[in-house]
Amino acid sequence: MAPSKFETASRNALAYRGATVSILQGEIDGSRKEILGTGFIIRRDSGGCFVMTCHHVIKEYYKKYRHVYTLWLRLHGADQDLRGRVRYRDRDRDLAVIRIRNLPQGLVPTPLKFSFRKNIGKIVVLLGYFNPPQREDLLNEEEVISHDPASVPGVIV
Repeated sequence: MAPSKFETASRNALAYRGATVSILQGEIDGSRKEILGTGFIIRRDSGGCFVMTCHHVIKEYYKKYRHVYTLWLRLHGADQDLRGRVRYRDRDRDLAVIRIRNLPQGLVPTPLKFSFRKNIGKIVVLLGYFNPPQREDLLNEEEVISHDPASVPGVIV
């Protein structure tokens, strides 16, 4: 039996997993990281890149914890988490941009491509690191902070 349109869309979306970033907050020394949400690389530049996410993903971190914790970003395929810094926030549009400097040698992230056409009825895929329930005793376990994004298909309405 041939795969459904949704299964095909989900498989195709995984080609963009190189643009996905897991956003975490944690101690300055890199211990005790907690996942906040997902972001997407939107632009590369000399030595770094810019990551777009939703403002609600970083809101509590920025409001309460930015002086206590560090913002960490885990790029797909990277061996280490990288420090990030919030460069833009827009609460009304629910957007935030985070800058990563000093990407590891050889890591070439794939920026997302955008379309501004109205595609009502088009099959789309949500690609991201979905936040599992937090358990204090598992915060650094691999099962809790995934290295690969998951996908969920849907339709633009």
